Amino acid sequence: MTHPVEEIKKVKRRATKLVKGLKKFSYEERLRKLRLPTLKYRRIRGDMIEVFKVVDFFKARLDNFWSCQDVMFDWTADLAGIGDRSECVV
Repeated sequence: MTHPVEEIKKVKRRATKLVKGLKKFSYEERLRKLRLPTLKYRRIRGDMIEVFKVVDFFKARLDNFWSCQDVMFDWTADLAGIGDRSECVV
């Protein structure tokens, strides 16, 4: 059984050969002429997008945590009734 990436490459190679006038070019040249990214580039790009999502998620949680710390330790705000901890869900 072959690896799924190899199967996708085979399909992409065959599909690019079907474009009129590109059959005689190499795979890389066909991709360039059609302005298609390589599978390796697409995998790396997808990984980078996922890493950004994770980092952005934790950054938002961390920002919320630090803003809540200010409210929790400001005892003068508690006395004045200003300290609203309802937004501090970590």
